[in-house]
Amino acid sequence: MTENYDNSTSPLLINESPLQVLPRLAVAIGLNEAIVLQQIHYWLRKQSEVKEGKKWVYNTYEDWQKQFPYLKMATIRRTFKSLEKQGLLITGNFNKYSFDKTKWYSIDYEKLDSLSRRCAQIEQTDCSNSTHATAQNEHTNTIRLPETTTENNDDMSGKPDASSSKSKLSRTDVARKALEYFNQKTDKHLKPTTDNLKQLLARLKAGYSAEDIKKVIDLAAKHWVGKNEYKNYVRPSTIFNQRFDDRLNGNYVWEFKDFDKKPAGIQAKEVEIDYQKIPTKKIDNQTAMKVLEEFEKSKRGQS
Repeated sequence: MTENYDNSTSPLLINESPLQVLPRLAVAIGLNEAIVLQQIHYWLRKQSEVKEGKKWVYNTYEDWQKQFPYLKMATIRRTFKSLEKQGLLITGNFNKYSFDKTKWYSIDYEKLDSLSRRCAQIEQTDCSNSTHATAQNEHTNTIRLPETTTENNDDMSGKPDASSSKSKLSRTDVARKALEYFNQKTDKHLKPTTDNLKQLLARLKAGYSAEDIKKVIDLAAKHWVGKNEYKNYVRPSTIFNQRFDDRLNGNYVWEFKDFDKKPAGIQAKEVEIDYQKIPTKKIDNQTAMKVLEEFEKSKRGQS
């Protein structure tokens, strides 16, 4: 007689509704990661439909934030990417419309069980160190940007503590370090004035990390530095403005392919739009679905 066995579970996860996590899991993969993974596990167990041999759950980042209102959007994005990088989250796309990029998630329970057995054999501290060793020792170029604390120190006269790159610094100190790195990558000599640090401080306050800022600086240097048509963009007020998240997550077009077709003397200008001031018309779900279906039909007709 064959016994039915549900392998979509793990001793590291809870099969009940309260939002709880086991300390062992938090030590191994990080507290935010453990909270999010536990919540995904909770929803997966409520699913009945199976695709590609797995149960899936899907949400936009905005919808996930409703379940974790105490986490900032940038933190939620980083947490999901961390779980994907660790191989604990499997992603898919089973959306009806091709333009819908909402991610579907499932848990790699086999990998999670392997992690459980490894953590059970060694001390929790050793498990934590081995899990995060790669991330902590990741190679960076010349300047290692330190992580920031939640302290909001806007004293522009304070000097960063250079005694240890691993020490926790204030936002202002991290912003100064980031500006140093920006100068190095762009061959500029900007001073840490209030104007030059303003957007950096805003991004740090919004929850972005020093590594996020470093990544965007590297991208800006790659696409804009040394190209005359983009020289007016290579400045903190542009690179770290409200489109920072788009630049960080690959939703930004760095180079304009038709730029060379513009008449001589015309300079491209980045325009910031206040979307809250744009009037919107509310439509019901039925009308919205009809518009989407007509769009799909027209798309297939053109192909």
